[in-house]
Amino acid sequence: MTHADERRPLLEAQHDVVKPDHPTIPDGGIKAWSQVIGSFFLMFNCWGIVNCYGSFQAYYKTVLFPDASPAAISWIGSLQAFLLIFISVLTGPAYDAGYFRALIVTGTALMAFGTLMVSFCSQYWQLLFAQALCTGLGAGCLFVPGVAILSTYFKKNASLATGIATSGGSVGGIVYSAIFKQFELSLGFATSVRLLALVMLLTQSIALLTMRVRLVPATRRAYLQLSAFKEIPYAIYSGGVLFAFMGMYIPFFFVQNYAIEHNILHPATASYALITLNLASLLGRIIPNMLADRTGPFNILIPCSLTTALLAFVWIRVKTAETLFVFCSLYGFFSGAFVSLSPTTVVSLSPDLGVVGVRMGMSFVFAAIGLLTGNPIAGAILKAIGWPALQAFCGSCVGLSMLAMVAARIVKAGPSLRVKV
Repeated sequence: MTHADERRPLLEAQHDVVKPDHPTIPDGGIKAWSQVIGSFFLMFNCWGIVNCYGSFQAYYKTVLFPDASPAAISWIGSLQAFLLIFISVLTGPAYDAGYFRALIVTGTALMAFGTLMVSFCSQYWQLLFAQALCTGLGAGCLFVPGVAILSTYFKKNASLATGIATSGGSVGGIVYSAIFKQFELSLGFATSVRLLALVMLLTQSIALLTMRVRLVPATRRAYLQLSAFKEIPYAIYSGGVLFAFMGMYIPFFFVQNYAIEHNILHPATASYALITLNLASLLGRIIPNMLADRTGPFNILIPCSLTTALLAFVWIRVKTAETLFVFCSLYGFFSGAFVSLSPTTVVSLSPDLGVVGVRMGMSFVFAAIGLLTGNPIAGAILKAIGWPALQAFCGSCVGLSMLAMVAARIVKAGPSLRVKV
């Protein structure tokens, strides 16, 4: 027995990695679907807290910081979402190296602590530290491991499994928005936020109990794989992701304020617009993914991106409660498809599963930049010009993303619509 053979059990225990029972991807079974359940709750927390930020935006603007600009307030949520995705460049390779459980434990602790600290905040800088920095870093520890692990358990049903898992972000947005709305009115801001922290701990415990890494990393992976950008489809796709996330989350941040300022909904019921967005996004993260397993992720991603862009321009004409809820339902559905299909699209652009984490991390850096800049730019546009300009900015960004996806697909597989890609 060699010295390396003697050290392997120790390394595997240290990295909390479970050897696969067989070399083939199971593509089903209790253990595989247990990972989907666990991943669902990871997304429930890391994306759910981002998807409910519109409720915080409205509260901060109307109660805590009434004199602050929309752009200034949106920096809190934008920085939180930026960190969620940006640190994927570190968490992706860490996942590939076998540190799955360490990432989940760290992320859970940071998210719960940061959310708890929000309940004690009364100053802008305090919220930047607790809600943006601490919670954002914690969420970032959960995101890539939660979606990357599914590619080791599913192949034929990979898009469906990912869609079910990422729908947790929509469910989390619904639950957290509803809890915040209900208890902020009856028990106050501090108590409602502490309840959010408690829900985080309880739901994260499910993920910790159910999720297990299946594949042992053969070698230590690099934190960057810059050669991936020499592959034109991947490079174009990453640029498209930047524009998509620059525009796509603008309604999630601003629709509640839009409903209040235009007297479409009463401030006490305006959160229902955000809840509708998240509820529709839940369906959008599952149904298109079922089709993507048959047609390929690109072939679903492109029409969904086009529809999302068109709906953003339609938003300009929304002036009644009925049309607002129709808009929220359609926009939530088609934008949700983009979010859930992004991980499986990266898998389709990767030569092997061993680099999925790294490539997801790199492409998500572009998404992070889009999230960081898009909403503050939208807030500045709103203050300087008005709502129609904000809505046009949203549609233009998503439209540019759609064009990039078309270009990436053509370079990857040609113009034929019959090719699964």
